[in-house]
Amino acid sequence: SPDRPAPRPRRVEPAPEPPAPRGTGFMPVGRFRAVNHDNQQVQFQLALNPNSTFQVQANTGFYSVPLSGGSFAYDPPSGTLVMSGINNVGGLFSEPMQVYERHDDHFHVMYAGIRWDLFPDR
Repeated sequence: SPDRPAPRPRRVEPAPEPPAPRGTGFMPVGRFRAVNHDNQQVQFQLALNPNSTFQVQANTGFYSVPLSGGSFAYDPPSGTLVMSGINNVGGLFSEPMQVYERHDDHFHVMYAGIRWDLFPDR
């Protein structure tokens, strides 16, 4: 009949947002030991300080050799830790470390194209 209201267009519900990645739980403050995943003889110590500065040291025998230092910035949603500073030969650098997953008591990271296991020093 002509008095019937026109059918209302169906409302399309927006698709639910995908859950945001929960992150790894990595907290960028403290001392860490980085172990090369494929060659566990290769390690370095990483100190991330509350004031956003860092130091990297290599332990060779009884000696601890400073490798680099500077400042860092961490982006939790992407897991990217960018370290910028001066290396042991006086060169400027800025390099990202990708913290991509937690595994038991440590984190898996990619740094300089190499997979490392990053252990918090307790």
